[in-house]
Amino acid sequence: MKFNIISRKTLQDSTLELVLFTPKEEVITLGYILESFEGWFNYSTIDSKKQLFRIRVMQDFTSQAEELMTFLKSWSPPAKNFY
Repeated sequence: MKFNIISRKTLQDSTLELVLFTPKEEVITLGYILESFEGWFNYSTIDSKKQLFRIRVMQDFTSQAEELMTFLKSWSPPAKNFY
């Protein structure tokens, strides 16, 4: 997937916060994947024109989320076929 992590910080409650730039064509796929890991993430749009998104990772899932983001960065979704 195409995305870049712009910033990474740990909040006072030990939640990991990531700010990502995500191209428009990846937004729906990334959101769908994050939604499927219910309880791991809270994500929202910071600026839709600049395509910036905030992802907060719950403290109990930080290492698993890091692994998932590493995998997603190297993964290429199948091409979309329109008939």
